[in-house]
Amino acid sequence: MKPGKKYVAPDGNQYAMYPNPIMNITQTINGATSHRGTNAIDDAQADTGIANGYAPCDMVCVATDYVNGNAMFWQSKYPAWTLRYGLVYIYIMVIHDNTANAYVGMEIPQGTQLFSEGTAGNANGNHNHIEVGIGQYPGYMYVESGYLTEWGTTVYMMPGNVDPSDVFFVDDTQIINGGGLLWKTTDAISVSGGGSTESYVVEEEHYAIRFTYDQIRIRKDTPDGEVVGYVNTGDEVEYFAKTVYNGHRWVRDNKNQWYAISNSEERGKDMWGELIDPSEMKVNQKPSEPSEPVEPSEPETPEEKPDDSEFSDNVEDPNFLEEPDLVDELLETQHGLTIVHNLEVKKDYPRKCPFTMKSPKGVVIHNAGSEGNPSAETLNKSMLDTTEERSWHFSVDESNAVQGLPLNRNNWSIGDGLKGEGNRNYISIEICRDMYGVNGGYTSTNKNDEVDPNWEKARANGALLAAILLNKYGWDINHLKKHHDFEMSDGKYKYCPHHILNDGWDDFVTLVQEKLNEIQSVNDPSEEEQEGIDYGLVNKILKWVLKLLKKIVGIFK
Repeated sequence: MKPGKKYVAPDGNQYAMYPNPIMNITQTINGATSHRGTNAIDDAQADTGIANGYAPCDMVCVATDYVNGNAMFWQSKYPAWTLRYGLVYIYIMVIHDNTANAYVGMEIPQGTQLFSEGTAGNANGNHNHIEVGIGQYPGYMYVESGYLTEWGTTVYMMPGNVDPSDVFFVDDTQIINGGGLLWKTTDAISVSGGGSTESYVVEEEHYAIRFTYDQIRIRKDTPDGEVVGYVNTGDEVEYFAKTVYNGHRWVRDNKNQWYAISNSEERGKDMWGELIDPSEMKVNQKPSEPSEPVEPSEPETPEEKPDDSEFSDNVEDPNFLEEPDLVDELLETQHGLTIVHNLEVKKDYPRKCPFTMKSPKGVVIHNAGSEGNPSAETLNKSMLDTTEERSWHFSVDESNAVQGLPLNRNNWSIGDGLKGEGNRNYISIEICRDMYGVNGGYTSTNKNDEVDPNWEKARANGALLAAILLNKYGWDINHLKKHHDFEMSDGKYKYCPHHILNDGWDDFVTLVQEKLNEIQSVNDPSEEEQEGIDYGLVNKILKWVLKLLKKIVGIFK
């Protein structure tokens, strides 16, 4: 983008623009050296000296690392229009600026200088390393990509990084080398620069379709792209863009998948489904039991707030804390599951868990939905590191469970409001390692993608923790709930826990019941154990006690 310019959509929201006025990608995503397994790019611009980059939309600094290459992390101040993901928050990491002076909380308007090229850190020649993610900044800077550089060192990346050409538009960027990526303008007419080209125009439109025909192909990236699946009668798709191409009308979801919705380019003719408001989709309706899983429209995140306004607006005193001296109730390691205690600091209780919950009603299961599949420890730390009203009781992975809130205080993970049945009465478990692998990272909610090898063990530990809690409170399996059971404050029902629902909720319930049965069999001696008691020895002891009592009585006669 050019400095000083504003890029605003007709609805008043900004477009997320590529930050550099000149693009010259010297190492593209999944590059052969330091980008293996990542969606990072290196851009040297004109390669003639120091060039600047500009805020792609209104940005706020959320973190800095002036030890490792002067890395700066920025979060969009508001949701912005992106090419693939629709209207969402974005966050970016930029490295190698020699003169970096950003600080947390610093705000930079769209089109204003955000960084400069440089060689800070391990860099040869002036350039910037750029990564972008979708949604809210996760609260931690780096994760391992799972690959090594050609020099044998570990490749690190920003958590949740995605293909930048799926996010940024490039209206007036001069493209010298596009890195083989599909860069597009805000009206989605393709441009040159080493990427693919298209002969159709994409328009933004947010709606949904319920299909009335079977075996409609799902195509990846473009309307003539690779077939990656099918939809059938009754399946629903929420879409964010549309186009006309090759004799059909098409729509695109938030995963850059395309669906033909009619057998004609003429609007409304020969339709293969009915258009519906997203609020009418099954995923947004209260399910009947048992419910069939529906493919999620977006990943779950444990970031719901008590309601649509700041917590401090909902109580007279923002420092309100019910029973400040209440002793924190902890769960101890048991039945083979290690419980690590890393609780929220007391000073943040008024925002994270202000209400007591002395008689909880049950357990709610979530999937963490955090891109990069962080560990339980890292997920819990993301809660501790923010002052937002984000909180849950347990984070679970393949190794252990981390308790972040006391059992006798509420949490905000359900999203059903300040006085919500879920927020105020249930213990929440976030099960990690739930995202699917795509493009070298775990960023997808598509169940057809690769499953994290740690998922099954994390799922098993989550089921064991749920069983331990059911046993602790004397509950039966009917006290086990999924996030999707609760109506959120916006009137919708979130598709969560997405991975467990994809696999089958009933299967997970069965697993919890099996573990509960095992726990209860240990707590209560079996008939065989009872039969093994030496009743002869018991009788001898009773006779000896009776003799002793007779002697004592005789002394006092």
